[in-house]
Amino acid sequence: MNKLRRMIPRFLIEKISSYSYPKKFFFGSLVIVAPILITTSVAFFYFSNNQMLQWFLILFSLGLLLVLYLFFGAVYISVMETIYEFQSAVQKWKRHNFKARVNIKTKDELNEIGIAFNEVASAFEEEIEEHKLVRYVSEQALRKNNQLVTAINSLDLGVFISEEVHQGIKMIYVNPGFEKTTGYSEEEVLGCDLSFLYGKKTSPTARRKLEEAIEYKRPISIEILNYHKSGRQFWNHLSITPVYNQNKEFVNYIGIMTDVTKQKLADQKIYELAYFDSLTKLSNLNFLKEYVNQQLNAGVQHYAILYIDIDRFKNLNSQLGHDIGDIVLQQYAVRIKETIKTSNGFLARATKDEFVAYIPYSGKKKFLNKLTDKIMSSINTSFQIEQYEFFLLTSIGISLYPDDHLQFEQLLQFAETAMNEAKSNGYKKVVYYERYMSQSYNEIHVLENELKFAISRNELQLVYQPKVSITTGEIVGAEALVRWEHPTMGTISPIKFIPTAETTGLIYSLGSWVLEESCKKRQEWVERGFVDLKISVNISALQFKEEYFIPIIDQVLNETRLDPSNLEIELTESALHDEQQAKKLLKILEGKKITVSIDDFGTGYSSLSYLQSLPIDTLKIDRSFIKDIETNDKSYKLLESIVSMAHSLNLNVIAEGVETKLQLLMLKEMGCNEIQGYFLSKPLYEAELLHFIKTYKRDKILDLYSKVGKGSV
Repeated sequence: MNKLRRMIPRFLIEKISSYSYPKKFFFGSLVIVAPILITTSVAFFYFSNNQMLQWFLILFSLGLLLVLYLFFGAVYISVMETIYEFQSAVQKWKRHNFKARVNIKTKDELNEIGIAFNEVASAFEEEIEEHKLVRYVSEQALRKNNQLVTAINSLDLGVFISEEVHQGIKMIYVNPGFEKTTGYSEEEVLGCDLSFLYGKKTSPTARRKLEEAIEYKRPISIEILNYHKSGRQFWNHLSITPVYNQNKEFVNYIGIMTDVTKQKLADQKIYELAYFDSLTKLSNLNFLKEYVNQQLNAGVQHYAILYIDIDRFKNLNSQLGHDIGDIVLQQYAVRIKETIKTSNGFLARATKDEFVAYIPYSGKKKFLNKLTDKIMSSINTSFQIEQYEFFLLTSIGISLYPDDHLQFEQLLQFAETAMNEAKSNGYKKVVYYERYMSQSYNEIHVLENELKFAISRNELQLVYQPKVSITTGEIVGAEALVRWEHPTMGTISPIKFIPTAETTGLIYSLGSWVLEESCKKRQEWVERGFVDLKISVNISALQFKEEYFIPIIDQVLNETRLDPSNLEIELTESALHDEQQAKKLLKILEGKKITVSIDDFGTGYSSLSYLQSLPIDTLKIDRSFIKDIETNDKSYKLLESIVSMAHSLNLNVIAEGVETKLQLLMLKEMGCNEIQGYFLSKPLYEAELLHFIKTYKRDKILDLYSKVGKGSV
């Protein structure tokens, strides 16, 4: 065929190929007539005597033969090339090359067949590609589904899927984590609702909330007491969510359960450490403060604080030993508790041998006198422990609400002062607090008069105690503290003049001066290049009132041009006594980007509820919690629990009163964020502070950590 292709001109092949079959038939017919013409010409040639005619007939016959040869050759090549195109395409398809197409150059019916072939091939290729796509998507979905199932099956969490049935749900799938959490196998629970997890102590309220959420197809997350197949109880953090399809039609429920029993027990342990005394089983002062606040909210008009001390208990401990001493404390607590029970009293343990009682009363001391006589009588009865019999002496100090003060912390302090007064005047006495016990009237009068002019005479000065990040060792802020340098009385401690300022109303002008001076100095430091330093200012509970405090804040910030984010307000827990008012004010401060720290945490109105509900940034742990952590394991555990609790609420924690390396290292181990105290620096005047910041090297702290790591401390 290749020789034939070379003998016949290409343009002739293409020309013939371009003809349709009717044309080819017409020309073919002429060629078929050619042999007849040639035969006739030969006959004429033999029978004709005309030589010219004979040559004409010879040439005519040869021409017809040439035309016949060229025509059929071109047709043959055109057809064969088309056949080869089809064969080539088919062979490519056999090799799964579905992109192969035929290229038919004829314009006849073979071309139409080629076009049809190519259309079929294109359609088939599209179906193949679509099939590949569907298979790929299916494989990917299956792979993801398998991954999801594998992931769900590997979870420790219990996962279940349930569908809606009349008046409830029924399980249609549970993962191994569900079986591990509940003890029930998949076969046991499929088709069941959740009631098989309920027991006698399961809260009806929790059950009702679950049923309502399921009925109304609402998502729910709840902690509920459930029962394992073995019968043991476990706390279940259960979340159930309705699932909808793309058409927003309900499909089923998916549930996730987590056994949070250990967390519950840990929370309970923290609560007990924070609020209860393990020896006597009494609440501690933290709980008592919260309890008193609840009673005030319930409408109590008068109450007394009794500060009760066992005289010479230290001698008893030394002579008989701590084991006997502990039993004495337990029996002593029982006697007092039983005595005040009928008076709706509440007893807490304050320190080793000191107790505090809350007693509601009508406002008449006669009732309190009779009650203290009963307490003394119960204590005066001999104690018999093992082979020992002995008597105890007791001193009681009493402060009254609202006669002596409105704040619980101050009443507690006054009652302790009265108790010390009872001790100083001879044992076995009951003494009511009187103002002279804290300060004489003349001293108070002089302080009041002098304090009125202290600001105008420039006798008040600020000192600043640095705060340092435990993690980085960097200085992060400073607390502003006021000092009174009197020209004749010398340096007067804030412990003396702040209470006077509060009782006389001078705290408002004093507090405004401290706030304005602190902010002004801080802004000056910014302009001098000390940028990353937050200034902390103490605000009295009396100042923390909306009608007074917010306008003062706005005025000071406007006048000093201080960035509010550089200011921190330190409040004592007593300032949060009115939680609703406190929340409103704290929200305003939060909006201004002013951070808030709770100062002396643990010594005031300690309530876990306000930590959760109020926008607070930092807990500042009182030095009384820090001082004993090196030697007292209970103090360490309590402080560790407080730090852990604060972090769980996303609160920053700063410890004040840090004085030793060991205290720092223990606080770092607990995860405390910042420290403040004499280990770092005493309170400094402005020039001293700025010099301290310039010369301070954080290596003082970081090197200590590295030494500990090398075991050289």
